[in-house]
Amino acid sequence: MFACREDICYLRYVDDILILVPEGKSIEVANDVIYALKAKLFDPHDPNVPGSKSKVGPLTDKFSYLGYQIEGDRLGVREETAQRFEAGIAGILTAYRHRLGVVTSTDEKQRAIRYARWYINLKITGCISEGKRKGWIFYFSQINDMSVLSRLQHTIEVLLARHSLSTEIRPKTLFKAFHEAKRKDKAGHAYIPNFDEFSLLQKRDALRIWYADDEIVAMSVSKVEQLFDRKIRRAVKELEVDLGHIS
Repeated sequence: MFACREDICYLRYVDDILILVPEGKSIEVANDVIYALKAKLFDPHDPNVPGSKSKVGPLTDKFSYLGYQIEGDRLGVREETAQRFEAGIAGILTAYRHRLGVVTSTDEKQRAIRYARWYINLKITGCISEGKRKGWIFYFSQINDMSVLSRLQHTIEVLLARHSLSTEIRPKTLFKAFHEAKRKDKAGHAYIPNFDEFSLLQKRDALRIWYADDEIVAMSVSKVEQLFDRKIRRAVKELEVDLGHIS
């Protein structure tokens, strides 16, 4: 439809479309797009309806696209997206608090702390798994408005203090994770876990989050590999769920 139009920039990710046009052309192009989509039996949101997901306006207005918030030359994170990240951290600590109510030994309590520490750090840094970069910080590695990182780091510290975990859990920082995430070489991510390169020893150590030491010692190599892969796949899947409704 726009192959012959050199005066516009057309960007699309699945059903999220962003079109940049010369001044004075936005209404005309929007109407053309809506007409073309309806002709294909799609049901686009009408920008003239109050509360519509479709918007038409100048680039000087603040707007969101794919979870990013764009305001002039500032590229940040949409408020709802930041809140979802905060809710994820709060959920980990709430689960930790519930776990404390049923632990029967010091070892189980320490395991609960290890899990909370590991999972909070995973939320912060993301990871590399099956050759792909996964997680929040990789998705938003293009932002130039660092205020959201300051806010989220502060939220993490407040939540840890609220659950009396400030001493036991010293989390990684979103700022360092952000700069590490911009590296192009996967081998250079020393701060971000690359689960594809974990040694057998590292895998056994990681399983201490879920299993007692004597159980891990008794595990065969194949059992360690199997359990590690299962646990990491589940954790990575939850990282992607964080981004599942980001647009």
